[in-house]
Amino acid sequence: VSSYKKKTQDRRQSLAEKVDALIQGKDLVRPSTSPEPEKEDPESKYAQAMALHAQGNLDEAFNLATEAADMGSMDAACLLGVLYANGQGNVTQNYTIAVSWFQQAASNKHVEAQYYLGLCYTNGAGVLKNDTAGFEYW
Repeated sequence: VSSYKKKTQDRRQSLAEKVDALIQGKDLVRPSTSPEPEKEDPESKYAQAMALHAQGNLDEAFNLATEAADMGSMDAACLLGVLYANGQGNVTQNYTIAVSWFQQAASNKHVEAQYYLGLCYTNGAGVLKNDTAGFEYW
């Protein structure tokens, strides 16, 4: 469990550094000879989505998060769950869709998604209220 927590903390730190770099404008311009590896990197797309989310550009954050989640980013899947749960940007609030994204990420051991999924179960948001199931995710 502690090694999992350490890996999760390291991953979050790495993503936080990417988001900070994006916000500060670092590494956004690459030489023309670069093959642009981030173009198909789901975690880079997620980091860009988070930077846009922090800047209030929720519609573009949603688009990039969707691309990243479709490419397998569980961080992006969790972000989509949050956007749907809160009805942010051009996303209509929909707890059922939010739960679906949280479940996808939670089933892949995403801690934050597990927390949000637990909240959904204990509050009956998008699923039948079930305190037992909610507590299992916490």
